[in-house]
Amino acid sequence: MQTIRRLHEARPEVQGTELASILPRDDVHMLMLALQHLCKCVDVLRKAVAPIPGSKELLAAWAGIKDVRNAFEHEEDFILKKGIGGSQERVVAPIWWEQGLLDVATTADDEGLKEVLFMGRSYEIRPAILAALELDEPLLALTRALREE
Repeated sequence: MQTIRRLHEARPEVQGTELASILPRDDVHMLMLALQHLCKCVDVLRKAVAPIPGSKELLAAWAGIKDVRNAFEHEEDFILKKGIGGSQERVVAPIWWEQGLLDVATTADDEGLKEVLFMGRSYEIRPAILAALELDEPLLALTRALREE
């Protein structure tokens, strides 16, 4: 949860609707891994303990952006099998670097991160981040209840 909060609240040099900050590639990858891990934990807890308020929202939001995690994790497979943005023309082309398709960019505003641009696709990540942050209190309450048992 700390990773999600830290990266969401990081303030880029310039804010707005344009691609405002280039977070280090590893930070964006870590954010996606943290969201995935939280989703797996929440899913296990939902099945083992009880429904957790806000868990359905997180899982639904994650379903819409999990491809960005997969693109990071299996970048070489994505390039070799599908091509950038689904293009089958050339597997590797210099234009990818010229157009910045292999760069990672984010958009942010006063409320934090909005989207990630990677491999020519845009992923709206804010709903997943906000759903994750909303789980703070329900997960702490569950922890307290389990300790009391």
